[in-house]
Amino acid sequence: MPQDILKISELNKIISDQINALGEFEVEGEISEWKMFGGKLFYFKLKDEKSSISAMTNIFELKNWKDFEEGMLVRAKVAIKFNQVKGNLYAWIEEMSPHGEGALKIALEKLKMRLQSEGLFSPERKRPVARYPRQIGLITSKDGAAIKDFHKILNARTGGLKVYFYPVKVEGREAISSILGAFEFFNSFKESLDAIVLVRGGGSLENLQAFNDERVARCVAGSRFPVVCGIGHEHDISICDLCADVRASTPSNAAELLVENKLHTNEIINGLVIEIKAAIKLKISRASNLEENIIQSI
Repeated sequence: MPQDILKISELNKIISDQINALGEFEVEGEISEWKMFGGKLFYFKLKDEKSSISAMTNIFELKNWKDFEEGMLVRAKVAIKFNQVKGNLYAWIEEMSPHGEGALKIALEKLKMRLQSEGLFSPERKRPVARYPRQIGLITSKDGAAIKDFHKILNARTGGLKVYFYPVKVEGREAISSILGAFEFFNSFKESLDAIVLVRGGGSLENLQAFNDERVARCVAGSRFPVVCGIGHEHDISICDLCADVRASTPSNAAELLVENKLHTNEIINGLVIEIKAAIKLKISRASNLEENIIQSI
C-alpha cells in the first residue's frame, strides 16, 4: 500500500489525537434523549436552537446525576472525544449543573425531597447550641456584607466569644470545594467548638447554588459540631438551612441567636441579684425568729 494512503484506523487515530489536543470547554445547552444504561452510564444530547452534540458520562463523574431530567437547561464542562472504532464524535461530561431559574428550582425540589426522605431535616436529629457559647468557627466570605453584619451584632452584644474565621468563596465554581474544605478544617479542630456558623448575604437562586449542593448539605448535617446557618435574606431558605441544627434568617440573626443582648443579660443578672438578696433576707429573718424563740423558751 502506498505510503500516502491511510487505513481507516490510522485516519481515526490522527483525528482522535487532534481532537484530544483541544482541551476542555464550558458549554450551555438543553438535555435531550436522557438515558441511563447498566445503572452507570448516561447517554444523551446537549442542544441549542440550531445544533446538538452527543454526550456521555457516568455516575462516578456526575455525582449529582439525580438532579437532571429531559429538557433541563444546563452548563457543563466537557472534553471532546472521538471514538476511533465507530468514528463518532461526542462530548464527555466532566461536570454539569442546572442553569436558569427553572432548572435550578426543579433540581432544588428533587434534592429537598430526597434529603427529607432520609430524615436530614428532622427536628429529632438537630442539636441545641450552648446558650452562652465560648468559641465558634465562622465560615463566610472575607469581602461580603455577611461578615460585617455578623461582627456588628457581636460587637454590640455580650463579649467574650472567641471567633475562629475561615474565609471561603460563596459563589462560583470554587465555592463548593471551598466550603467543604472549611468544614473539614473545623471538624478536625483540636479544640471543641460550641458551633460552626455558615453565613452569606442574599442573592439569586444561582448565586446561592453552593448552599443548595448535596455535598455541602450532607457536610452540614454530618458536622462534628452543631451548625448555625444563615443564608441570604429572610425569604431565602437553602438546603443547608434545612440541614443545619439552627436556622437563622440572616447573617445578623445568626449572631443574635448565638449571643445574648447586653441589656437582656443585665436584666437577668439584676433579677438574680434581687432573688438572692430576698433569699438571704428571708434566711436571716428566719434565723432571727428562731433565736428569739429559743431565748424565750429558756
